[in-house]
Amino acid sequence: MQDALADYNELHYKQPLEIVIFSFILDNTIKINRSVMSPYASTIIISEEGSGANPMTKLATYLAHFICHELDTEMNYQKEDWSMELKQTMAMVGIEKKQVVYCVQEKDVIFPEILLNLDALAAHGELVWLFNKEETENLIHQTRFRSLTA
Repeated sequence: MQDALADYNELHYKQPLEIVIFSFILDNTIKINRSVMSPYASTIIISEEGSGANPMTKLATYLAHFICHELDTEMNYQKEDWSMELKQTMAMVGIEKKQVVYCVQEKDVIFPEILLNLDALAAHGELVWLFNKEETENLIHQTRFRSLTA
C-alpha cells in the first residue's frame, strides 16, 4: 500500500495524498476498493470531514485504475454547471467506457440536487431527465459509431 501511495503521489504531485498508512486506513481503503471493483455496484460513502474518507477513496480509485472525479464548486458554481458536469461524465462512461468514481466532499454539496442526483445514479444507474431527445439521439449515434470502430 505504501508503494501505491507513493505512485499516486508521484502521478498527482500537485495534490498529493498526505496520509499515514495504518490498519484503519488500510482496512477501509480495501473495503472501498472492493466496493468500487464490484460489478454493477454503487457506493455512497458518508463520513465526517477530516476522517480520511476522501483520501482513502482517491487511493482505492487509483488502485482500481478508475477515474476519480472531484467537483470544483468554488467559483460561482450553478445548477447548470452541475448538469453539464453530469452530462460530460455520463457521456464519458457510456461512450468512452471509462469507469468513474465521484468524490464529493461536504463542502461541495452547495444545493440539494447534487445529493439527489448522486443518490439516483447510485440507486438506478441513470438520470432520465438529464438529456433531451436530441442529446439522447446524439449519444446513441456516438455509442454505435464507437462500437463499430472498436
